[in-house]
This record gives sequence, C-alpha cells and structure tokens, in this order.
Amino acid sequence: MLLSALANPDAIRYLVPAALFAGRLATWNHYRSETCRLRDLEGILLHQFHRRTGVVHAGLHAFGTLAALAEGAGAPEDPLSRGMVSYNAAAAGFTLLNNVHRAVLSEDPEEIRSWALRLAENARASFEADGRLPRSRGPIRRVRTHQLPAGRHHPQPDRRA
Repeated sequence: MLLSALANPDAIRYLVPAALFAGRLATWNHYRSETCRLRDLEGILLHQFHRRTGVVHAGLHAFGTLAALAEGAGAPEDPLSRGMVSYNAAAAGFTLLNNVHRAVLSEDPEEIRSWALRLAENARASFEADGRLPRSRGPIRRVRTHQLPAGRHHPQPDRRA
C-alpha cells in the first residue's frame, strides 16, 4: 500500500518514518524471520526518499543497508529474492552516484560504482539461475553502467505538477 502511494507527492513525508519503523522491527527478536524483508523495505523506502529529495544521507543509508543485506550472511536463499535484493542495492548505488556530486560524498565514488556494478552482476546471475523469468522478454541485456560518470547530477522532475 505504501509503495503504491509513491505517486502521491504527500507520500514523501511518510517514507522516512516508515523506513525507520521497518529498520526497528528488523532488530526485534519477534520479527527475526522477517529480518531480510524488513531490511529490504527499509532500503527501498530510503532509496525512494533519496530519489525524490536528493538527501545524501538517505541515499548512503539506503545503499549501505541494501548492499549489506545482499552480500551479508542474512541474504535470501531463494535466487529470485536474492536477485531482487541485489538489484535494489545496485539501483540505490547508481541513483546515489547520479544525483550527488562527488565532492559531497564521504565515500569514494569509484568504490561505490564498483560495488554497485558487482551487485548488478550478482542480480543478473541470480535471475538467470532462478529460471522462472519469462523467456518471451528475450535475453537479459547488460547495461553499460561502467560508463556512468560518478557525481554527475541530473535533477529529478517535479512530480507534484
């Protein structure tokens, strides 16, 4: 419900509290079986907030949360779920590099770029290993993301109009 409400400009104010709530739930023992989903939700919500506002800390936190989930011990066992988490992490990394000037980043942009590329490759490999993807869409094409310039700023259009 919350993710479908992202087209609504007023939904932006609910993204950070919802992300913080998901992150808090992931730390409680009662929700231990849902930790992966809750951390994924936390990262996705912060990524969406960063995309719409350009807040650097939200983008860094989204990328860090999703990348740690994708490559950590708590990564999903299912190839499709593992691929989706890796894809979400790669998307957060590329959005961060695209929206933030390199002088603002506290991390090395080349390190973020190489990490995001590795996550994108992991996602592709997981999707191909899953075998449930429809063949009618053709082969998964590799995007030339290695040419993405670090720190290039492309302002997002105002979606409230």
